[in-house]
Amino acid sequence: MYWATASDRDFTLSRDEFGNYSHTEDKALVSFQEQKKILGERIKRLRLYREMTQEKAAEKTGINTTLWRHYEYGLKMPRQENLEKIAQTLDVPMQMLFPIDTCTPEGIATLLLNMQMQFGSMEIIEADGSISLKFPQNEFTEKATDTLKTVKDRLDKITWDDGIDVTAERFLCSRYTVPKEIGAEIKEKREIWKAILDGHMDENSMPEGEDWTYLKETADTIMQATYRLKNVVLLDYITEINEESGKK
Repeated sequence: MYWATASDRDFTLSRDEFGNYSHTEDKALVSFQEQKKILGERIKRLRLYREMTQEKAAEKTGINTTLWRHYEYGLKMPRQENLEKIAQTLDVPMQMLFPIDTCTPEGIATLLLNMQMQFGSMEIIEADGSISLKFPQNEFTEKATDTLKTVKDRLDKITWDDGIDVTAERFLCSRYTVPKEIGAEIKEKREIWKAILDGHMDENSMPEGEDWTYLKETADTIMQATYRLKNVVLLDYITEINEESGKK
């Protein structure tokens, strides 16, 4: 594996990789400067996902590299025409360039209102401590249902084993002995990580002689790696749909 490329694609994708809103007690509106930074960070992450340099992205968009850098650094807000070009360069729909607020009450309510208006009706169901959404079966929800099934099938193919392998590879690709030994150990303790992540092992049931802090921190790292791999799967799917739409 050529890690320099793999790290850009797999490990720059974190929970806030596209500038999504974070939970905060500060209810102040996001300033225009913050909006530029959020957009710039999202453009940067998508460019890295596409494994493109700033120079290549700027050339493909038809703008100079300095202007592209200003966009990524949040120094300037792209005009509408340039936003469209940037989306085309990154091969994503325009919606991908802007974060959706799914943390604040008003953001969640707005999202639900949009869904209800598009689908005709919607029912919120609470059962066994979980809340789910139920939509009517009609021509508007058929495509949404098919999409959810497709996404689920693809995400289900990513397992803890994948996260373990990718996490271990970060150490195994090192030229130094100690990181390589850590990578080998991560692979050797595969069943321990899976037991912790599945909730079948805790500090009281861990193997004798192990350090729980180390086990838990490593398991958390594997969970994040798995999460990022699933992000890549979703982005691949979005790319696939976007390309199909462009051919029509």
